[in-house]
Amino acid sequence: MRHAALWPPLLSRRIRDREGLHLRLCFAGLDELIRLEPRFRPYRESLFSRASLDINPDLQTPDFLAKLDESIHGFCCLLCNFFLAAPAFKALEYLIRRYK
Repeated sequence: MRHAALWPPLLSRRIRDREGLHLRLCFAGLDELIRLEPRFRPYRESLFSRASLDINPDLQTPDFLAKLDESIHGFCCLLCNFFLAAPAFKALEYLIRRYK
């Protein structure tokens, strides 16, 4: 089952194109957050990088996963100040789908 924050479960299961609408919406959300708060910028090159699409968290070492958890935690702490803003939901959607 695919998890989603933006779309209902039935529609969420239909959205499978990693390069399609889903990614464009989620990355647009991050770009909007960066405009509101520049401290989001480093996450563009880590959690939200194109290279991150090829990383399978299930196949990573405990050290890698600890660093990943730390990065997600930092992003979410920063996101708290913007949680009710639409861009926050777009970025959160990506994190939910990408890192489960």
